[in-house]
Parts: sequence; C-alpha cells; structure tokens
Amino acid sequence: MKYAIQIEDVTKNYEGKCYLSAINLKIEQGKVVGIIGKSCRTVTLFMQLLSGEVMPCSGDIFYGEERLGLYGQTPEYVGVYIDQIGFLRELTGFKNLKYIAGMNEKATSEEILEAMAFVGLNPNSRLKVSQYSKRMEQKLSIAQAIMEGQDLLLLHADLFSKENEDNHMELRRILRKLKKLGFTIVLTSEDSKYIDKLCDELVFLG
Repeated sequence: MKYAIQIEDVTKNYEGKCYLSAINLKIEQGKVVGIIGKSCRTVTLFMQLLSGEVMPCSGDIFYGEERLGLYGQTPEYVGVYIDQIGFLRELTGFKNLKYIAGMNEKATSEEILEAMAFVGLNPNSRLKVSQYSKRMEQKLSIAQAIMEGQDLLLLHADLFSKENEDNHMELRRILRKLKKLGFTIVLTSEDSKYIDKLCDELVFLG
C-alpha cells in the first residue's frame, strides 16, 4: 500500500495554546480524505502544516518518502488552494494563469487551456476576473492548482462552507472527476455533511 502523505506525531501550538497534539495519520494515494476539526483554527493550522506555510512544534510530515522541510517546500506534484488566491482583477482567467505559470516556468499554454476546460471554464472568454462570479473564481483557483501536472490537492478556504453551499454540487462534480483520474485530495469543511459523500474517509481532529 502506498501512502501519499504520512503524518507522524505532529504537534502544533499557537499563541500559547495546543491546537494539534501528537497527530498520526496516513493518507493513501488516490483517496479523498476530509478533515473536520473542533474549530476553524485547528483545521486551518493543520492544512497550513501540510502546505508548508507553518512548521510543527514537533513531529514530521512526509510526502511519499520525502520529508517536508522548510516553509513552502511541498513537492512539485502538490497543488494547493489554502487561501484565496489574489488574482489580478483586470486580467482574464487565462491571462492570470499564464502569469502564474510564467513565474513558475512550468505549465504551458496548452496545459492551462486543458485545466480551465476541465473545471468548466472557457479559456477563450474575454471576461476579466473582476467580472467572475464566486463559482467561476473558485473554479479558476482549482485550475491553477492542477495546471502544472499535480496529482495531489490540498483544498481548504471557503469551498465547502455554508456560505458557499450553492456551489457545492459543481465543486463535487469537479473533484469526482479528479478522483477518477487518480488524484489524492485532502479537503476540509466546517460540517461533515457537506463532504461525507465525496470522501473515502473523514478524519476528526480532536
């Protein structure tokens, strides 16, 4: 059995309070795993640990055999949507992704076109991001997280919240397509009812 992520005895304190204590978790490749916490701060810290935004007070996180090291050094095959992406509002969706791809020097124009089409966005649209609906902007964020050939996704932010409930059906459709392609997906929600039918496993952080 291959594990995409292994978390070993991870503890995280923040502002003098222990939010995560000796967490042990193994996530299999190709699985969709939902993370539910006792508070938004607990879940946010957990996802920030996975993405390398913050470091644990103790313990280790492994992607495959690779130990997560310094800040932000997740493997190249990990796509991250933890915080709202600051897209350039005056540019189209395609031009935004093209700009991001230029900084990373990875995704080609063809790969950007494919990623946008996959999530249901028209890459040839002249709409600026400032004219996007919330649903369209969230789709663009997912396209950004997969356009460089990633096959492991970390999804947090406001995707599966009560405020975003009108968009849940479309988001589930996209994630089910990714699961069929073999993606490993770790996502969070404020309530398990929003993601339980999508996930292979739900993990409750005490």
